[in-house]
Amino acid sequence: FIVCTLSSFACSFVMMPVSFVLSTTAVVVPFPFRSRLLTFTFMSWFMFAHVVVMPVRVQAHMRLVCPPPRSPETGAKTGPCDAPNNPAQDAFPLAPGWQTVVFEESIFHAGAPQRIALSRDGADDGFETCVLLDHIPHFDRPPVAPRMSRPTTYTPYRVSVYIPDVKCERCTLQLISVMSDWMHGVPIGTKCAYKGAIDAGTVPRSPSTPACPVVYHSCAPVSINGTGDRNAACLAASSAANNASWPYVSMTPNVYDHAADTADFTSEYTIASAGPWSTASGQCANAWGTFVPKPSGMKTMDEFTALADDNGGRRELSTTSTTLVAQNG
Repeated sequence: FIVCTLSSFACSFVMMPVSFVLSTTAVVVPFPFRSRLLTFTFMSWFMFAHVVVMPVRVQAHMRLVCPPPRSPETGAKTGPCDAPNNPAQDAFPLAPGWQTVVFEESIFHAGAPQRIALSRDGADDGFETCVLLDHIPHFDRPPVAPRMSRPTTYTPYRVSVYIPDVKCERCTLQLISVMSDWMHGVPIGTKCAYKGAIDAGTVPRSPSTPACPVVYHSCAPVSINGTGDRNAACLAASSAANNASWPYVSMTPNVYDHAADTADFTSEYTIASAGPWSTASGQCANAWGTFVPKPSGMKTMDEFTALADDNGGRRELSTTSTTLVAQNG
């Protein structure tokens, strides 16, 4: 029993009911063995809780901040959105053209890319026909490692995307975050594709490009005061990003190599490479985080050496004082 418990979770899972029945019923079992069976039962249940229940606590990754998401969930794996559409939530107004989108990471995953897409009006579909920006890189050197239990430590991201010239009463802006590391089923030297793109036919089904096992979703209701045809406008929006020399335009859309999408970011948590995507614009330009507003006069990345983890909070050097101000969660 001990060997079984230590060597195989499957074995312990099968033996849990057997050991429980034998140790608690009228079956004639000498007392010393009955005691050992009870011990085995508890050990088996402990293993089951450790392997099955414990990982649920750490399944979290990314969520939108601005536009405001449907839910505060950061670990929604089932797409295309994190939560059903809530008519009581107002659609966030966006204008056609370059608009900043802010999102945040609650658990660090190296090389995990993001993608932003837009749905059809009034429905959670059509995302694959209107991908606004793909292969948004991951910041692998944040000054503070995010911790899910401490929202003040979440890593913020800001990137501007080109919103198409469409009339949209209630579209959905979708953020996906792809886990492209070996821990999430994408071994070194391999790649995967977003399942939504495979199902829509925008990525061919291929054994060499299986669906990415783990993808997180976050969605926000938005309205757009444009006038153009949606399909043509979405093509124009994609072209605008590509013509602006997006650094990752050469990567295959919706296909992600093992932990390949990384980049340096500035103190504003925008991509360091210059371009319209790194210029703050629109209603979300000054948004910083759901729980922690951007510190007034925060210094540059070179001065982030003064930033440290202090009792679960973030400490940042103020430009108006030499004292460290703690922002505790």
